[in-house]
Amino acid sequence: MLRMTRKENYVAPSPSPVQRNRMAAPECIALTMEPESRLYTDPVLVLDFQSLYPSVVIAYNYCYSTCLGKISNMDHLPRMPLGCVGYEIPVKALKDIVAKREYHISPAGVAFVTSKVRRGILPRMLDEILNTRIMVKRRMSMYKNDPALTKLLDARQLALKLIANVTYGYTSANWSGRM
Repeated sequence: MLRMTRKENYVAPSPSPVQRNRMAAPECIALTMEPESRLYTDPVLVLDFQSLYPSVVIAYNYCYSTCLGKISNMDHLPRMPLGCVGYEIPVKALKDIVAKREYHISPAGVAFVTSKVRRGILPRMLDEILNTRIMVKRRMSMYKNDPALTKLLDARQLALKLIANVTYGYTSANWSGRM
């Protein structure tokens, strides 16, 4: 991520403990419920999406570099709070984005510009990771007869999968990291 931000002349802040403590608390936290362990006699539907969460980030262009901020904070214009820092949105640019409907509002009430306005760092990075994983999986199928190489390639594609999923999870790390 830092390699990609450097190319765009972005600065990734490193918040101090004091700055992290001043940040707004998370407004929603996902609830993951454990299924009941028992014999189900009715059909059970299982859905398995390939790279679901990274794909959501890519599809909706969710990134810090595309974030307009919380809709509830729009009265703070032009200076918007975002995590431990603030940024300024030129009112004319915001009006153009709204007029052209080039934004998406997440379920948490945060607005992001579409990729037509600016493609985010995280979507680009995740896209690169997922495309590399697909390439590695194709190579695995080409070398089925070489168990050592297949094992190595499988480990690489699993590592890429983990990196993509951890990147998604790390974006909600409020007090433990740079994001």
